[in-house]
Amino acid sequence: MVTWKEPRLDLTVKAKDISWTLNEYTTSQTLGDDQYLVFIDSNGGEIEVTLPKAASASRKIYTIKNVGTGTVTIIPDGTEKIEWEDNLVLGLQGDIASVVTSGVAINKSEWFIIGGRNVKLEDLLRDIKIELENIDDKLRKIELYKQIETKEKVK
Repeated sequence: MVTWKEPRLDLTVKAKDISWTLNEYTTSQTLGDDQYLVFIDSNGGEIEVTLPKAASASRKIYTIKNVGTGTVTIIPDGTEKIEWEDNLVLGLQGDIASVVTSGVAINKSEWFIIGGRNVKLEDLLRDIKIELENIDDKLRKIELYKQIETKEKVK
């Protein structure tokens, strides 16, 4: 059985004993027990998605996808962690992350990334971009010094 509702995307899929609802939101959300599959339309800017307390979500998988052009920040409840971090950022359109919890902390982290696209890659890309910008600045300075030397030689 497949159900489709408008204007917000609500898709329900049922197969044997399996049932999922796909929800789309344009504002910050605190996820509940039935919000496993979530599309976040972040075109309005930065949106936060707060996970439920790990103890109440044991063995549940939450999949969150950024379908907009803004930033989606996934935040665990209170002092809980996602892979030892305070949050997980989906900064690019199409970024997706699936997180799971056993309900208790394992090595001081309650939530773990078990799948996704561009997850944690953005941090690496941001670092590479900064390094390339630094190299570009250095090359511009070298070019400027060469121009100054050439002008002084002409005098």
